Formats: sequence, structure tokens, C-alpha cells
Amino acid sequence: MSPKRIELIVSLFIVLVLGWVLWEARAWQFHSRLFPWSVGFCVLGLALIQLAFSLRDYLRFEPTLEVGPQRTPLSEAVLYGQVTSEPEVVRGRIIVICAWILGFYLGLWFLGFKLGSLILTFAFLRFTAKERRSVSATVAIMSYLFFLAVFDLILAMPLTSGLIAELIGASSLESFVIDILRWAFPG
Repeated sequence: MSPKRIELIVSLFIVLVLGWVLWEARAWQFHSRLFPWSVGFCVLGLALIQLAFSLRDYLRFEPTLEVGPQRTPLSEAVLYGQVTSEPEVVRGRIIVICAWILGFYLGLWFLGFKLGSLILTFAFLRFTAKERRSVSATVAIMSYLFFLAVFDLILAMPLTSGLIAELIGASSLESFVIDILRWAFPG
């Protein structure tokens, strides 16, 4: 079975399961169905978009690339590793990806979600993705503002302040930094 057909089947399966879950939740009490409906309809919308993309890719004709004894579509050859880089390059990329996953985990644990998302997003975009400083800073600030707006202001559900803030007794590291700036620059 081709990878495109598998992707289409999985996308269709996810849409059907989400549809079934949302349909079953219709008879529940309001408070019980609030979570599956608030999350489920958004996820169903995304799943329908993915299903449309999978269907489009499945029906699309693609030029082929001669690989081995049989011909393989170019996108599948690139996607499934038949067009490879040097093993050292691939190994290096895997190490970098694993290091960033671990770094984000530890950074969010030590610094908290808001400050960790700000610093780690900037570091990733600037040093690994090689984005310009302005783009990295803009996306990092938007990440910080997202966590601040959605979780602190809209949902009134403050995120963890981070292990470092807890150890120094601050409510959060960013409030600690803001207090130091206020003390240094009264005004």
C-alpha cells in the first residue's frame, strides 16, 4: 500500500472517530460535554483540513524519480529517505532534534512556560533555524504573549513559574526580573 493511501486512510479514520465522539457527547449534560465539544470541534476542523490535503495529495499526479529497479514518486523518495544525505549529516540532525526536545523540556521546567517559551523560541529560531534577530524576537515575544494572554488572562489558569523561581521564592522569574528593573530604574 502506498504511503499516500495510508495517510488518506489514517486521516479519514481520525475524522470518523472525532465525529463519533462528538456525536456521542451530544446527549451528555452540558458540563460533561463542554470539554469534548470545545476541543473536539477545533480538532475536527483541523482533521478535516488534513483529510482534504491527504485527498488532494492522493489524487495528484507527480513526476517520478528513477530510484533502483522501480520508479518512485519524487515526493515519496524525499519523504521516506530514499534520497539520502550523508550518514553523518543525518546523525547530526537527529542529535540536534533530540537535544532541542530535551532543551525545551528542561527549559520549561526550570524557567516556566512564559519565560521559557520566550527564551527557548528565540534561541531555537536564531541559532538552529538561522532566522534573523528581528524574526526570532518577534516570534519569541508572540509566544510569550500567547501564554500570558491565553492562560493567565483569558483562562485565569496561571502556568507553572518554573523550578528556579520556586527556589528563589519569586512568583515567577519574569516578575523577579521586572522587580529588579523597577528597582534599578525607578521612574
